Amino acid sequence: MNNGIIHRFETHRHSSIWIAQIAEVISTLSEEQIERYQAGHSLERTHQLACADALASQMLNHPTQIVRDTEGGPHLSDVVERVSISHTGNYMAMLISPSPVLALDIEIMDRDVERIIPRYSERPELEQFSDLGVKNPGLYVWGIKECLFKAVPVNGILFKDHLKIKQTVGNEAVVSHCEVEHPNLRAQLSVVSRIFEPLIVSYVDQAKYGHEKI
Repeated sequence: MNNGIIHRFETHRHSSIWIAQIAEVISTLSEEQIERYQAGHSLERTHQLACADALASQMLNHPTQIVRDTEGGPHLSDVVERVSISHTGNYMAMLISPSPVLALDIEIMDRDVERIIPRYSERPELEQFSDLGVKNPGLYVWGIKECLFKAVPVNGILFKDHLKIKQTVGNEAVVSHCEVEHPNLRAQLSVVSRIFEPLIVSYVDQAKYGHEKI
């Protein structure tokens, strides 16, 4: 890989997911290119915005720019495909897909979430991942619920009350069949989680709300 890209793969629905190191991507840009993103932003946010456009341009193989709605949601300005972005530390991942229901989350595998687990999950959910023998099951649950939160088009979502992991299967790729139980929306979604060290990458790219074969 080059230009800061460390992993890239395609899902069964022909969605593309690329993972990059932000600092490496930024190092390929000129000062003038980076300055376009500085107004009103911290240096960290400036680099994130510049990296996102550079990454999208590489994925689409032509110059492009991500626009954001009033709530900060990203959209591609010149193609029909949709986009989801996640970043943590020096890493950024991007999902570009024709699927109408999509979301992406990345987490550094050794992040300690033990103290906050009671805020977003209960023991039966964690036990599903412990039974699979994965490391840091609480972090898997967090990444999955981040995806569910991004994927559902309603406000007032509570991770613990409204987002439920019902069944989890798999080995190298872990597939979690989930339900959204919100007063304004009931939906079924499948979230795929994969390891690309040092990251856990979780994503949704469904054609509709409902279980699909992964």
